[in-house]
Order: sequence, then C-alpha cells, then structure tokens
Amino acid sequence: TINVIDNSVIIDKINLELPQEVRNVVKCKNPRCITSIEQEIVHKFRLTDKEKKIYRCVYCDTAYEEK
Repeated sequence: TINVIDNSVIIDKINLELPQEVRNVVKCKNPRCITSIEQEIVHKFRLTDKEKKIYRCVYCDTAYEEK
C-alpha cells in the first residue's frame, strides 16, 4: 500500500498489484534458454499465477517463484 500524503495528512491509499510482465528484472535460470546464450536478448517474464506469484520466461517457460 502506498499512502499519498498532503500537509502531513493521508489523503489517499493506493494498493499495488504485480505487473503482468517484467523485463530485465529477473534472469532465467535455464542454461538452455536463448537468454542464457544470446547476450543482447531482453529477459522477459509473464505473470502466470497471481496467487502464488509465479512468473514464467516467455522464451522457455521456466518458472520463477519469489522465495
């Protein structure tokens, strides 16, 4: 939650959600993934399970879970 404050008073609260896609934030652990072989390819992960906070590599489908 982010609190918006004006003159020392909370005027709004904003709930954050996980992004549907992240780029160059997480690196794929799969040694056979194209991102492990090619240096210039963007590391892209898509949110596949919002409840469990699981992202998957768009190139090889390897899962990334927050620990």
